[in-house]
Amino acid sequence: MATRQIPGRVKELNVFVSGIGYLGTVESYKLPAVKTKKEQVNGIHVDSGLLEPMEFECDLNVVNSAIMNEANKLQDATLNLKGEYLENTVSKKISATIGGSIDVEVDTLKAGDGMKAKVKMYVNVYHLELGDEEVYSIDLPNYIAKIGGKDIYESIRSAVM
Repeated sequence: MATRQIPGRVKELNVFVSGIGYLGTVESYKLPAVKTKKEQVNGIHVDSGLLEPMEFECDLNVVNSAIMNEANKLQDATLNLKGEYLENTVSKKISATIGGSIDVEVDTLKAGDGMKAKVKMYVNVYHLELGDEEVYSIDLPNYIAKIGGKDIYESIRSAVM
């Protein structure tokens, strides 16, 4: 498998909430970090094979009912993220779907300023594609955690389900 380079330049980002896109109003988003829990045994860090809790954050320069209504879905909120980046001068897509519990924090309202919101999601489902390559396909409620094509939860799932 070819070595993946870190995207050199992000060109554009978009977040979709209930089918509504926020192109041009998304300041940034921070994709969930996928890390396994480590335990220390005899001074050596041993990988437990279980994932740490994942979180997603983004800043939007808009507040509307679609964002607020997503929060009332409790554990079933879903956001779709899209973007474009350059890798070795070739444009490639960023495509992610995340699901979980969501919090929306409206920024300070000030006369003359636009309304802004900080969105934070506690992620249970995470699918990420960079270009045409699936990087993550994680579905914690169903004990699926594919990282780079390998399901690290396969043995857990077969043992407990």
